[in-house]
Amino acid sequence: MPNASLLSLPYELVLHIGRHLEFTDIWHLGTCSHASRTLSFQLLRSLFQIDLIKPRIINPLGQSIHAAVAYLMRHGNTDSTDQQQHTVQSVANHLAIGIYDRTPTISNRSYVLNFLLNTSMAILLEHCLFDSTLHAFMKSQETHILSQQFDQIISSIRAQHEQPFEQQRYTGVLMVDFLAALHDTLVAISEDEDDVSSMYHFSLLHNLKGQLRNIRSRYQNHHSDQSSYSNQEAPRKDSPFSQDIKLHIKLICCLAQTSLISSYDLDSLACYSIHQFFLTRPSDVSFSRDSGLKICIRQHNEHLSIINTVTLDKRPAYHYQWRLWLEETQLRLGLLLDVMRAMIQKNCSQGGTAPDFAQINGMLQDTVSALTLSESIHQSEYEIPLLSD
Repeated sequence: MPNASLLSLPYELVLHIGRHLEFTDIWHLGTCSHASRTLSFQLLRSLFQIDLIKPRIINPLGQSIHAAVAYLMRHGNTDSTDQQQHTVQSVANHLAIGIYDRTPTISNRSYVLNFLLNTSMAILLEHCLFDSTLHAFMKSQETHILSQQFDQIISSIRAQHEQPFEQQRYTGVLMVDFLAALHDTLVAISEDEDDVSSMYHFSLLHNLKGQLRNIRSRYQNHHSDQSSYSNQEAPRKDSPFSQDIKLHIKLICCLAQTSLISSYDLDSLACYSIHQFFLTRPSDVSFSRDSGLKICIRQHNEHLSIINTVTLDKRPAYHYQWRLWLEETQLRLGLLLDVMRAMIQKNCSQGGTAPDFAQINGMLQDTVSALTLSESIHQSEYEIPLLSD
């Protein structure tokens, strides 16, 4: 096939190839020709849920942001720190000017600027989850042994007394550094620095919560559907839906190492994210040593049910709920420890007093207390057979 090209391949095969590419690769594919742009937009919609084919609202600023991120990922992801910082600042300058060029000079300036910042932030935060440097950072700190995470936290506390951390200007996560540079640039070229900084901060927190709602919806719908099929089916480990919340929390922790969010913001955002995300609660399962070890479900989760496809009757998916509780308990502990480490590092860099773990500590205590043994079980509790797969 001498005339064969990527454009002539079946879309299913092109989609499989696209899964091995990053956003910047697919975006630059669209700059080659009109036909390749059509293919690029199809891949962006399938792989990244970015619809540029028939968007609900024609948004030239949105396309400019996508193009800016593609350029940033292509030229900023380098081992040279100087080149990376230069690229980050250069793209931040262009995007900041693009935002200000779209704001009126006098009337309704603050309202328009707030709208543009909110629109831009929503797009940028979605790209944060696709950032390969964030994925690499998460893998570098990831450990499945919780004792090692405790050791890292204790080492951070000891290091605070021996040698205080310096405030980091660059985190090593490209999109986080870009968000910080964009904030500083917007503030520098504005006439009212406090208003712009306040709007930027509000937009960041608002869109982080919106991002969590989308992740939570996909995660909970996935497990609700999975529980409907089989009485003995267990949740899939390391599913992409679980990876999304890990990336979201890691993103918040990285943002905390900049001046974009405070320690209070970190505590509130992390607790909001972790508390709202999971389907199970630590108190859903109890352990009893009455006549031997027994594991019981205290209350049926209405989102996890086995559905009869003929009669549409529902019955509790206790086995799935138990296995999901195990997975979510381990994931919850890991996320809480990540947040604790980030809070310690941020507090040390600011040279303040010991961080307040009020909400984080409460959630840790609730999680750990669920593992304690009780003397007996109630009749309303459902016992999980220990020999089940």
